[in-house]
Amino acid sequence: MFKYDESNTGITPVESGIYEAYPCSYEVKTTQNTGNQMIVMSYRIRDDVNQPSAGGEVHYDNFVDTPKAQWRANLLTKATNAFKNGMDFGTIENWAEQMLGKPIRIKVKVEINEQDKRITNITGFSNSQVPMQVAPNIKRNNLNAAAANVAQGMGQQQAPQQNYGMQTQMNTASDPFKNNSSINISDDDLPF
Repeated sequence: MFKYDESNTGITPVESGIYEAYPCSYEVKTTQNTGNQMIVMSYRIRDDVNQPSAGGEVHYDNFVDTPKAQWRANLLTKATNAFKNGMDFGTIENWAEQMLGKPIRIKVKVEINEQDKRITNITGFSNSQVPMQVAPNIKRNNLNAAAANVAQGMGQQQAPQQNYGMQTQMNTASDPFKNNSSINISDDDLPF
């Protein structure tokens, strides 16, 4: 049965407040006036936490690659609680890639402009207070290029493993394909 329910019309618009969230995607752009490179970050409000607008997204948070504007990137990086002071990401794009999926808290301020449009701004970052229970939903533009950039731009320093604040377990089972071994699978084991 497919039934209309006016109380279930999707995610409610994000209102001003503090939310458990994580960076979920970014774009590399250039500023219009100065031509500086910038990252335009988007955040997903975590749906593993009981909070308003869970699963919603906040877009268009700009991080311009200039020494004067670096304080905002430092604030977000500190809020992830995942990197040592002095970590060299190599490029702003490598930095953005490493921010994806890290649990943080964002402070959102919503304003209505002269044209009656909602403008959503991120006005602060802080450490997450709730460990992540599910893997984050990350949207990557070009995973292979980003991975190559991260490896090349970070030099000798290693970025922390992307476990998104969740417990991880090492698979201690032996590699079934080691030494060109084979695995026998019957037709009954196949899902189709």
